[in-house]
Amino acid sequence: MHKNIGVFFRDPNPIGYPFDTSSYETAYQELDTELRKIDAELYIVRSNNTYLGNSRFSKSWQFQRNKIIESGPITLDKLYIKGHFISDNTVPTLNNQKLDYICNVNKYETYKLFKQFSPKTLLAKNLAELEVALNSLPEKIKVVKPIDGSGGIGVFIDTDSVLLKQEHIFPVLAQEFIDTSDGILGICKGTHDLRVVIVNGKISFAYIRTPRIGSLLSNLAQGGTLIEVQLDKLPDAIIEAVNYVDANMSQYGERVYSIDFGFSKNGVKLFELNSQVGLSPNNKYPSAKKFKQQLAKVLTQ
Repeated sequence: MHKNIGVFFRDPNPIGYPFDTSSYETAYQELDTELRKIDAELYIVRSNNTYLGNSRFSKSWQFQRNKIIESGPITLDKLYIKGHFISDNTVPTLNNQKLDYICNVNKYETYKLFKQFSPKTLLAKNLAELEVALNSLPEKIKVVKPIDGSGGIGVFIDTDSVLLKQEHIFPVLAQEFIDTSDGILGICKGTHDLRVVIVNGKISFAYIRTPRIGSLLSNLAQGGTLIEVQLDKLPDAIIEAVNYVDANMSQYGERVYSIDFGFSKNGVKLFELNSQVGLSPNNKYPSAKKFKQQLAKVLTQ
């Protein structure tokens, strides 16, 4: 049976995020191609203001001849959430909204769930609370980051005095800095984070991100470098940590999300989860097409 699959973005502009970047536009056209192979098609829907309830949106857009064309009202069989969406629980979604809340809306929930291998993390609702939180964290260098956010935006790594002078949008998380400069044996040398992408409990792909020279932020948006890691090279400690995390997340049903890890002198540390995994063009990374095929299968189940 033919299915209408939607991908939701909060930005109301039809050519706004993420299609203001050509690589993302290409990647979502490729996802549409994979969906059409299994008797489905992709619709772009934007802004909660267009949601009418009962799985129906007042506006939608599609890719036609490499352009984004308005395609009118649409009733969806499943919605892939790529921005904060307020649902009436009539449209099936990927991911579950509780999972999305833990991974993206309130990252302090991640820490509360996985304290045993997370950096010490404190919630600060204002500047005074931030100063107290920083004073209680070990070491000289510390991290302050948004409670939601992605792409390294609003993340600062520095001393207390510098961190307290920055412009923060509260609430924020004050976090112990984890030194990963020793790298991962057989995978990378130096400062890093290791992202593992999970599709319904199985590892889809993994990659190492390393920061540009002079930075401690490894996000691509902050100038970091990405290298894929063969799954058979993942250390046993990572596999064990992934299995532990997913055993907790499995209660939310169908799920596609990523886990960011770092290796320190004290073992594996979990930095954060992300339920809005980005897509890359097929010609950029070996795993890109495989991930879209897996994603298309989950979206049409």
